[in-house]
Amino acid sequence: MINEKQIAEVAEELTKGKRCYIHNSSNEIICLLNKSDDELGEEDAKLNAHVQASLEDYKEVLPPSSTLVFKMMDAFTASIEDFEKQSELMQALSFEQPFANFRTKVFRLKMEQEWNDFRLPKFIEVVKKQL
Repeated sequence: MINEKQIAEVAEELTKGKRCYIHNSSNEIICLLNKSDDELGEEDAKLNAHVQASLEDYKEVLPPSSTLVFKMMDAFTASIEDFEKQSELMQALSFEQPFANFRTKVFRLKMEQEWNDFRLPKFIEVVKKQL
């Protein structure tokens, strides 16, 4: 079983859109960009080939569903005390492409750290439920 620090590491990598695998016996963690082999660097492509060739030896840790991530974004928006910022985030969630719009607004409003601090514990819980 992996420890709390490793769980947090996996959760952090999932927030970056990576795919994570944990070796069943050694607890080695492998996190790769969620891209095709052609788009991965040589080292990551080799790691991916190794994992794919021995998938039975690894547990894939999945990111939260898009529904759960949307709920996180909505809860984060509700937690914002600055009415102007909250309104902008609410607007981002209300239109087409809410994930991209929300991300853009978070960066434009310089709230990346607040958003990351808000969602990381929730991603940690998602990881724990899968172990």
